Amino acid sequence: MASRYENYQKFTCDDKDCGSWFDSECSCNPYLRLCNYHMYLHHSTSSCNTRSLKPVLYDHISKADSSEKILLDIKDDLISTGNSMILIILKQINEGVAIIETKRKEIDNWRKTSQDKSIDDILGSLKYLKIKERKTKRFLKSTKKIMSLTRKNNNEHKKELADVKEKYKNIEEMIKNEGMCMSDINEYVKSDIINKELEEEIIKLNKDKKEFEEKSRLEIQRILNEKTVEDNNWRIKEEQEKNRKNDEENLRQQLIENAKTLKTTLDEEKNKISKMENEKNLLKQEVDEQKNLINDCMKQREDLEKALKEVEKICENLRNQVEEEKNQKVLIEKLRNEEFQNYENEKNERLKIKEQKKK
Repeated sequence: MASRYENYQKFTCDDKDCGSWFDSECSCNPYLRLCNYHMYLHHSTSSCNTRSLKPVLYDHISKADSSEKILLDIKDDLISTGNSMILIILKQINEGVAIIETKRKEIDNWRKTSQDKSIDDILGSLKYLKIKERKTKRFLKSTKKIMSLTRKNNNEHKKELADVKEKYKNIEEMIKNEGMCMSDINEYVKSDIINKELEEEIIKLNKDKKEFEEKSRLEIQRILNEKTVEDNNWRIKEEQEKNRKNDEENLRQQLIENAKTLKTTLDEEKNKISKMENEKNLLKQEVDEQKNLINDCMKQREDLEKALKEVEKICENLRNQVEEEKNQKVLIEKLRNEEFQNYENEKNERLKIKEQKKK
């Protein structure tokens, strides 16, 4: 019996033309899981018992909602963390480029004016800096670790999450196919109250009917004991005819009341469906907005990647300029040495000429 209650392959009414959530389960064989309206119709032809399935349905929908919220929170955190890391990298690049440009200005001033400061003092530790030779594997590994959605030794957690995703997909498909929305559960509580009132009214009518039948039986028995068979037959027929007419009138009035109640219920259901359609459109609009937001984020990411490539090109040009300036410095030093050597040679030559003249 336990497997019967725990085997929930779907959560909609078993009536083939109904797409509402089930509300209760009857004790027939085979048992049926029906919404309030179809369970009421079922009870008009069957005297079986029922048990409520609302806790099961509410628990199922609640789990799907909470799981979806977890995933959306993780997605927001992932995008936010990624944006923060990209901003940090760009800030570091901008600071580095600013330092390099400052050093370039100092070198340009050093080239134009005579200063006590040497070129090595201006360059400082940047002279030996090799950014390309730095290891990026650790950075990439840390980035993957920060942005990863998996954890070690959590196979059970993965399996549980996969199960939740599967259940969520199933209920999402049901909602999509049936055109329903989970936010209307509270409205079903109101519908359930109406249906319960109808059920209580039917029980009361059945009880009154039994009491009436019992009173009629006792009355007939009393008449039979007091009157002759002929009189009793006449009285019985008259009483039965009267009771029949009364029963027909009562039944007609009851059917009219039930028809009014059902019409009211149907109108409420139509309003619910209209409300659900509006909510569905709103949800679709929100999904489209989320898609546009994701596309904007992807575009920003592409722009940032392009900016990084441009910065890399700038850095490469700066390195080439520094190398050219080094070569120019060596060439200038070489020319100075040659001029100094020529000056020394000329000086020695003059001294020799003076000595020869003295002799």
